[in-house]
Amino acid sequence: MRRTLRLATFALLAACSASPSTKSAPDDDFSAAAKSDWFSSKVQIVGTIAPGTSADVPYANPPLYRGLRFTVDAGTRGALVARISAPGKSPEEADPMAWLLDASGAPVAFNDDADATTADALIEARNLAPGSYTLLVRDYARRTATFRVEAQPAERPDVEVVALQIDPESPYTRVVRGFLSTGSYTTFSSLTGGFAAGPIVAVDGDTVFLQVDQGGTNGLLAINHKTAAVSTTLLSRSYWSLVRPRPPASQPQRLYGIAPAVLDDYGLYAIDEATGTETLLGVVGDKGTGWPTREPIGVDTATNELLFDRFDGNTHGLFAVSLTTGAVRRRALLTHSYASLTRLPDGDLIGVDVEPTRAPVYRISLASGEERAIADVGGTGLGFPMNGTIGVANGELYLQRDRNGVTEIVAVDVRSGVVRDITRVAASFIAMKLEQ
Repeated sequence: MRRTLRLATFALLAACSASPSTKSAPDDDFSAAAKSDWFSSKVQIVGTIAPGTSADVPYANPPLYRGLRFTVDAGTRGALVARISAPGKSPEEADPMAWLLDASGAPVAFNDDADATTADALIEARNLAPGSYTLLVRDYARRTATFRVEAQPAERPDVEVVALQIDPESPYTRVVRGFLSTGSYTTFSSLTGGFAAGPIVAVDGDTVFLQVDQGGTNGLLAINHKTAAVSTTLLSRSYWSLVRPRPPASQPQRLYGIAPAVLDDYGLYAIDEATGTETLLGVVGDKGTGWPTREPIGVDTATNELLFDRFDGNTHGLFAVSLTTGAVRRRALLTHSYASLTRLPDGDLIGVDVEPTRAPVYRISLASGEERAIADVGGTGLGFPMNGTIGVANGELYLQRDRNGVTEIVAVDVRSGVVRDITRVAASFIAMKLEQ
């Protein structure tokens, strides 16, 4: 996935000491840290660290550093606040130092002494972009010691999204980017040559993918949110919506969409992103079996199948179509008519069922088909969800809700069902999407 190295806000604390007259600032050089031979010769990775966890790190030189891996999930901003101490040792016996490096090997945070009263090191790194990081520790004088690394519990990371919004000052749709908790969004493009045909397809690094209708001609639009550069791949048909799963290694990037095929049949098509070639993989709905009710849910990578909801006039079912053979099978019978269905990282689904007086949220087992109510996000006094869901990150489902004409952003914990209001926005969004 293409990623952008975004600046992180962190506390870069000056190297200070309980004995400043006898200590000089370290001269550690990380200019070659991006090279694999530098890591293999200088660093011994001894585990991982995450907010709310701790680790004992035995240290001896060589190699010069011990390392703990830290990861910030896609679509979020992360934070690591960690204290590194040497329990039972005086500063004359052990004096920890610590650096946090990003995936390129560049330091984003460093500390020797947290303050003038202690030899403990304190790393404070916030607003970290998605990606892999390495927490490095060593002793100031390179003595053998055991360090204790304690990471503070997680600060809830902000979630970055791309959204479509009607421009009140023009007939065009704005494409904006911003953070859910602040409600602040910046426009980086306008669809002046057409309008969005369906939800946002995907947000992959710097690029937003949209299906657009340009005066009767359909296309896949790719917009770079930093440079505003636009490229278009022409499509021969209008799809209800498109999904863009990550391809297996060495495979070309494809999109998948459901559209009318012939007569009353609906087909699943694979679209080669590079060439625009559209290939019919199979029929997923007709007069006899029923029709898909909304956009595809996502790809089950374990079986290489695209999941979708189909209604036969009496019942809803969760169906899957093979991306290899086009064969269709029912995975589960659904007892509710969901306004939206979203795939969770653990493989289950989460669905919002908008009823006349409430909007219950169900967690659906992909293995058994069990539908378990976990929350209610609509009803008298609450308002109702609208415009589908935004996505899942940090263990929460994010959605828009209209409460008496005011648009709210709401989060639902996908396990406990706890609902929290995040922010209110001045105007609703046609569609919102988390980074892939």
